[in-house]
Amino acid sequence: MPQPPSSNADDRPSLTPLDDLPDRPRFHREAPIAPPALSVSKTPEAPSPDPSSPGTAPPAPAPIAPSPATPDPAPLGTAPIAPKAPPTVFQCVSGSALAGGFAVLLYRLTQSMAQSFADKPIQAKSYLAANIGAAVRTLVVGSVTLATFLFAISALGLLALGLQTLITGRKTPIG
Repeated sequence: MPQPPSSNADDRPSLTPLDDLPDRPRFHREAPIAPPALSVSKTPEAPSPDPSSPGTAPPAPAPIAPSPATPDPAPLGTAPIAPKAPPTVFQCVSGSALAGGFAVLLYRLTQSMAQSFADKPIQAKSYLAANIGAAVRTLVVGSVTLATFLFAISALGLLALGLQTLITGRKTPIG
């Protein structure tokens, strides 16, 4: 049976100390950051009574003085909120026009997608594949339709807010 080669200290490659490697990070050599020490108020010590004598209580521990801390930030929701200026008629109408433009573009996209899906029926040999294809088409058209109506309702709401602002003359703040 062959013997495993014996290992001598002279046969092993010499290891370089970590201090000789310039590119190696030295995180392991950094001292941990100690938490700030609590300040203890010193009180003059009275002579300690003999604990073996009956009827004497052990001395009370010295009270710990609170360390000076930074003031607590104001809790959420308690900071004063500056009143917002009501929107102008121009802001309402321009926002309505922008949302209406997106609604029109999305409506045209919805129509073209529905027409494209109707022109190209699903060519599947499997019943399951045909059902999955129909579900995906319905999901895509439904998502774009939902976005269309969200933009359309936003446009109508902004237009109504602009009319209300124009009629009331911005006498009452909104919100």
